[in-house]
Amino acid sequence: MGGASSFLAMLGIAGFLGAAWTASKVSRLLGISSIVLEIVVGVALGPRGFGVVSPVYTVCETKRWDDCGGPEDLDDRIANGLPLGATLGRIASMDLCHAADYDHGHGHVNGHGLFNVTVDYVGGATPVVSEELHGDTDHSADHSADDHSADHSADTADHSADTADHSGGHRRLSGGHYSSYKECLIKECEHEVDNQCGSFPDFFTLIGHAGVGLMIFESGMHFDFEKAKIVGPPACCVAVLGTILPLIFGTLLTMAFGRPFMPDGISAGTALAPTSVGIALRLLGEAGVLQENFGQAIITAAFVDDILSLVLFNVLFSLGGEFDAFKTIYAPIIGIAFMGFACVLAVKFWPFFLKNYILAKVPKKAEGAKISAADEALFLFMFALLFVYATITHFLGTHLWGCFIAGMSFACLDPPHHAHHVWVKQTKRLTSWMIRLVLASHEEASLLSLGLDRRHEERLLRCASAPPGDKGCWDTPAPPEFEVFLRLADGRGFRVHVNTSWAPVFAQRFWQLSKLRWWEDVPIYRNDYVNTTERFMSQFGLVGAPRVNQAWTAHKTSNQTAPALVSNTRGRVSFAMDAVVCQQGGDDPCAPYRPNCTAADYCAVGYTTEIFVNYGDNSRLDPHGFAPFGEVRDMDTLDDVGKTLGRMYGEVQELCDSPSPYCVFRNGKCRGVNVSTFQAKGHWYIMSGFPIMYALRIADVKTV
Repeated sequence: MGGASSFLAMLGIAGFLGAAWTASKVSRLLGISSIVLEIVVGVALGPRGFGVVSPVYTVCETKRWDDCGGPEDLDDRIANGLPLGATLGRIASMDLCHAADYDHGHGHVNGHGLFNVTVDYVGGATPVVSEELHGDTDHSADHSADDHSADHSADTADHSADTADHSGGHRRLSGGHYSSYKECLIKECEHEVDNQCGSFPDFFTLIGHAGVGLMIFESGMHFDFEKAKIVGPPACCVAVLGTILPLIFGTLLTMAFGRPFMPDGISAGTALAPTSVGIALRLLGEAGVLQENFGQAIITAAFVDDILSLVLFNVLFSLGGEFDAFKTIYAPIIGIAFMGFACVLAVKFWPFFLKNYILAKVPKKAEGAKISAADEALFLFMFALLFVYATITHFLGTHLWGCFIAGMSFACLDPPHHAHHVWVKQTKRLTSWMIRLVLASHEEASLLSLGLDRRHEERLLRCASAPPGDKGCWDTPAPPEFEVFLRLADGRGFRVHVNTSWAPVFAQRFWQLSKLRWWEDVPIYRNDYVNTTERFMSQFGLVGAPRVNQAWTAHKTSNQTAPALVSNTRGRVSFAMDAVVCQQGGDDPCAPYRPNCTAADYCAVGYTTEIFVNYGDNSRLDPHGFAPFGEVRDMDTLDDVGKTLGRMYGEVQELCDSPSPYCVFRNGKCRGVNVSTFQAKGHWYIMSGFPIMYALRIADVKTV
C-alpha cells in the first residue's frame, strides 16, 4: 500500500510514553522519586532533545498558524498604510498599538537597505540595489532584493504628552514601551498568541493539565481537618516566608545582573514565589508521608503560598496597565471566603447529605457487581462537585484551587478513606499516565530545558556588547589551527578544520563563536541541494533566540575583509556576508574593500555569525571577497543532511521569487524557511513548520 502513513508518528509517541513508564518503574526499583527520571526522559526524548515526539504535537494550533512576523514587506506596508496581513492586521485593529506614537517626523518607521547576494542574510552594509542585477538568473550572481530589513533603530526621543497617553493606556508588562510601531505589533501579537495557547493548548499539554487537576483533587481527599488545626498556624507562617523571600532575593539577584527593578526584577521575584503543589503532592504521596503532620503542613503551606502568589501576580499585571480591583483585591478575598465556606460544608454538611439523601436512595445492583450502585453514584457526584468548584475558582484566579477544595469535601465521609478508594479504583491508571505526560512531555521538562537555554542566552547577550579583546567572551586570537566538532541532534556529526592563516579575521570570529558554543541548537536552515551534480551550499548561524541575533547584528557585525587565499571549493567554509554594489567612477562604494575584492559587480562585506559550507566548486565567489577560513573534511554527513533537507525544504523563501532549481514548491507555495519570520519568532518557527529540519539541527559543539 502506498501513500502517507502516520505509523512513524504513532511509533514515536508510543516510544516516548513507554520510556516515561519505564522511568517510573526504574525509579521505584532504585527507591527514588519517579519525578526526576520522568523529567530527564522528557528533556532527552522530547522536542527539545532527540525529537522522538514531533513538535507538531507539542505546539499549540495558534502558534503554528498565526504569523507574528508579518509579510516580508512589512516595513513598506506600514510606511504606506497598506494591509498588514491577516495576523498583524487583527492586532492592529485591537487598538493596542498606534503608529502615531512612533512617528517623530522622519517620514518612515523603520529603515530598509539589506539585500541578498548569493549567501547573505545577516545585516551590515546598506547597499543600493541595481535594477539590472535582478534579471540575472545565474546563481553565482543571483542578487535578489532581501525584504527582511536591517531593523535600523527608530528614533528613541521622548514622546510628547499626548503620545505618552497612547502608550501608557495600552502598555503591557510583558512588552513595555516599544521602539517602533513594527516592534509593538510583533510583540503584542506574540503576547496574544501566548494567551490563546494558554486557553487552547496543544493536546499533550491539555492532557497533562487535566492530569494535574485530577491529582490535586485526589490529594484533597487526604486532607486531615484535625491535623490542620495543629499545623495550620506554622504552615501559614512558612507560606508567607516562602512567598516573600523568593520575591525579595529574586528581585535583588536580577538587579545584581544589571537588570532594572521594574519590570525585570519584580517579575523575576514574583515568578519564583509560587510553590509547585503538583510536585509536592507527588513526592509526599510516593514517600507515603502525606498523612503525617509535616506532610499536611507542607501541603497547607503550599496552597497558602499559591494563594499569596496569585495575589502577587495580579498586582504585577496591574502594574503593567490599568489597575484591576476585582482580580487584585476582591477575587482573592472571595476565594478565601469560598474556601472557608466549602470547608464547613465538607465537615458538617456533605457527610450527612450524601449518606442520607443521595447514596441511601440509589437503587441497588445485583450481587456480584464489580462496583456498587452507591459507589457509582458517589463517583458521579465527585466529578460533578469537581467541575462546579473548579469553575468557580477559575474565575477567582485558578481552577486548581477548586480542585483541591472539591477533594477536601470528601475527606470526612464514612467509612474513612472509602471515597478515596472509589476514586482511585476508577481513575488510578488514567491519572498516572496524565501525570507522566505533564512531567515528561511538556511542563516541567520544558521549564528545565528552557532554564538551561536561558543561561546560555544571557551569556551570548553579554558577549554581544563586550569590549574587543574580552577574554571571558573568547574574543582572543585563534590558534594557528584548530578543529570544531558539530554534532547533530540525531547523533551524527562533522568536523570543521580551521587554518587561521587562510583568513585570520574570519577564523578568529569562528573561534570565538565556537568557544561560546554558539552553534548549539542551531538549525541548518538553507539547503541548496538537488543531486550530486546540482548542489550549491548549506547555511546556518542564526540561533533560536531572536534578541541574541539582534544584539550580535547590532554590536558585532564587522566590515573587515580578507582575500580569498584558497578557493570556495567542495567542503570549504566561509562567512555569509552583506554586499555593496560597485559603481564606475570616483565614488565607487567598493573602493574601500579593494584589493581583497576584485569583482566589478559587487563586494561582500559585513559578517556576523552565519557561515556556509560549499557542496561543490563555487570558486566564482572568490573575487567577491568570500574568503574560506576552514574546511569540512568528512562531508558525508552534510551531504546526507543537504540531500534530505534540500528535497523537503530547499532554498529560503526570500530567494524563490525568481526561478531556481533549489526552490521546493508544494501547492504553489515555497516550502523553504522565511528568514524574516525565523529571525522574529526563533525556534518555535522551525520546530512547528520544519520538524525534520529541527530534528537534524546542530545539538552540540566541541572545540579541539
